[in-house]
Amino acid sequence: MDEHDRPMRWYLAAPVHGILLVGAVFFVLPLAWMVATSLKPLEQTLEVPGSLAEALVGMGHRAEIGGKAYQVTLERRIEP
Repeated sequence: MDEHDRPMRWYLAAPVHGILLVGAVFFVLPLAWMVATSLKPLEQTLEVPGSLAEALVGMGHRAEIGGKAYQVTLERRIEP
């Protein structure tokens, strides 16, 4: 049996896979950020998010009418 025919041992492959996984995260997160930002309303694109989930999902503006919450677009604030 040639040395190239043997499968790589798990303890040699694990660090390589870990490095590849970390590298993949660094490439995928900016792409996900760009896609999430492109789907947000214009007034939310430059806001600093409170968390990563809020940044990627976007919470939007909500209005409660008759006990039900609706997502709305904020054109201008109406002060009481």
